[in-house]
Amino acid sequence: MSEQREGIAELRASFDAIDSELLRLVAARRAVSRRMAAVKLAEGLPFHDPAREAELLARLRAECTALGLPDTLVEQLFLLLLADSLQVQRQDEPTAT
Repeated sequence: MSEQREGIAELRASFDAIDSELLRLVAARRAVSRRMAAVKLAEGLPFHDPAREAELLARLRAECTALGLPDTLVEQLFLLLLADSLQVQRQDEPTAT
């Protein structure tokens, strides 16, 4: 039983390290979203680009399939990340006066 506990502790430590890395990656993604907002504002482009979003999701679905992950994972995870990116970009949007 002691060996099982050690195995669980090691696995939990692995989860913790992966979760911390995921958070760092989300923070990096948000930083890119802020830079994207500046570019889109300068070029007069809309923040939301449905065609790009569809292209991205199609590519990510293919990656999920290649990795043996369920399609629903890409839907749930990346729709959340895309919504967050849009929110971050809109934070930098100038208000109309």
